[in-house]
Amino acid sequence: SKEKCDWLLKEGGADVALNYKDYKNAAELSKALAEAAPNGINCYFENVGGMHFEAALNNIAFFGRIAMCGMISMYNAKEAEPVPAAIANVIARSVLMQGFIVSNYFNLAPQFAAEVAPLLAQGKIKFRESVYEGLEKAPDAFLGLFKGENFGKAVVRVGPDKA
Repeated sequence: SKEKCDWLLKEGGADVALNYKDYKNAAELSKALAEAAPNGINCYFENVGGMHFEAALNNIAFFGRIAMCGMISMYNAKEAEPVPAAIANVIARSVLMQGFIVSNYFNLAPQFAAEVAPLLAQGKIKFRESVYEGLEKAPDAFLGLFKGENFGKAVVRVGPDKA
């Protein structure tokens, strides 16, 4: 949404923010990405799939890196989406693409907490949350994730904060 893009630019420290809803297809989004990153995308976190993945592949830089964590556009699809032709750029541009599942890295949780907690406390990492009050709101919170209704992390508060 425009609101999310504005927050990224004003509060989140982003240089550029694109609202995917402004683009009808991968070609339009690819053009916008090319304008935003004329030297290509060096690092891309893939969590969506579909036209977003295709547009990123079209703009990935030589020796770029892609972390594959999810493809939400396919979670409820009746048929698998075709692999974009731009996947060939992984080879042509010597791109490193690796899949990962967070649960494979639980052993790093203490190190993560030690490094990230101070950055959060200092305000160097900024975040937003959509807070839903009461357990009865859990379905709304969950379904809202797939509709883009949340702003940042969706949290269901089931009792008073003890902090």
